[in-house]
Parts: sequence; C-alpha cells; structure tokens
Amino acid sequence: MNIHAFLVFLAIGNSSLGFVVERPQDANRTWGQPARGLRASISVEKAHISNQGPFVVSIIVENVSENPINVEKISSFQIGPQNKDSDFPLGYWCPVDFEAEKPSLNSLLILASRSRLVLDRGASFRTTLDLSRHGWQKNFSSQWPDRKFEDVVPKGKYLLRLDIEILDGDTHNRVRSNEVEIIIEAP
Repeated sequence: MNIHAFLVFLAIGNSSLGFVVERPQDANRTWGQPARGLRASISVEKAHISNQGPFVVSIIVENVSENPINVEKISSFQIGPQNKDSDFPLGYWCPVDFEAEKPSLNSLLILASRSRLVLDRGASFRTTLDLSRHGWQKNFSSQWPDRKFEDVVPKGKYLLRLDIEILDGDTHNRVRSNEVEIIIEAP
C-alpha cells in the first residue's frame, strides 16, 4: 500500500470513528469552547488594525459531534480588554450573520436576527468577514449596533472573540471561539 492510499484509508477510518481529520492549514489553529457539538476558530489577517481600515477575520465553525447539526443561532463578535473577565462587560459587540455575509452597517441586521446553521457530521463552514463594514456598539448600550467601527472602538490592545448563541427551545448554549489579541491603532 502506497503512502497516499494509506493516508486515505486513515482519513476514512478516522472519520467513521467520529474523529475529525483536520486540514493541514488548520493544524496551527486554536479553538474555543465547544457547545452542542460545534466549535469555532477565528484568526485575523493582521494583529495591528487601523481603526479606519479593513478588519478582516477568518472564521471556521465545525461540527465535531456524531450527528448532523441544524440549529437556530445568533452570532456576534466581541471585543474586550485583556483581563480575566470573559464576558467583556466594558467591551464592544457586532452582530453578524456570517452565512449571509451581509454587512450589518450597510444593510442592518434585524434586531435579534436569527439564522440557521446546518452542518453534516464532521463538516465545517468557512468564511471571511471585514468587520469594519459591520455595525458596532458598546456592550452595555440600549442602542442596536449601527455605528462605524472607528466611531465606537478606541485605539488600544484588545481580545477579539466570536460568540454563537444556539437557541434550542428554552435552552441556550453558547459556542465561543478562541480569543485573538488585536491592537487598534489610529491612522
């Protein structure tokens, strides 16, 4: 058996046992807290971001359960100070619908917008978003996030995270991605 055939056999064998075979480019990724069989990972093109330039984030959401997943969800990005409070009460948030890839600033997301995430067993969803094109607001504000990134988030050192709230009847679970350190700079 040649090495290619062995690797195909190994991949098929591992997937049938419920293991997820990661792509080579995913080997260095970090993942956040899984929930309901989903896990998420984000990365940024550059750690130093101008508050008036593009802010591109790569997203992977993966089904690591033994079953297909079909859930209703609300997704948002969170930016907060680098401290031990993982809820970022002094931070900023940006609702996103990463499947539709519609910026929420130019075409506002409907308040508490929900969408469905459907993934087969072992499947993943990948996309990139420019978060500078989405609406932002302080975490504790009575206003829906509809302001430009540069008007809301001051320069400084932060952590960025994707939260996916899964709505399943009366039960709410939250998938949290890894946290990525970013530095917002004035132009």
